[in-house]
Amino acid sequence: DGKKKARCWGSNQSGMLGNGQKKSKTKPTGVKNLKKVEQVAVGHVSACARLKNGTAKCWGDNWSGQLGNGKTKSQTKPVSVKKL
Repeated sequence: DGKKKARCWGSNQSGMLGNGQKKSKTKPTGVKNLKKVEQVAVGHVSACARLKNGTAKCWGDNWSGQLGNGKTKSQTKPVSVKKL
């Protein structure tokens, strides 16, 4: 369909697959509400994507605020990174 989408797989105890669940997946599963992805960065328990429009969204564990949304609650779906 020409739209760049992100897909993740593996352990999902903190929602790091971004699919709105916490069930692990052995096959690639689409990240919810995330289209026109230009770049993805993946950490141990969280991930972020830079979108074509220049914004960033992150998902997964957030114990020390690594998702950049100003909170510390884990997210199973992408949340917007706050602008400085």
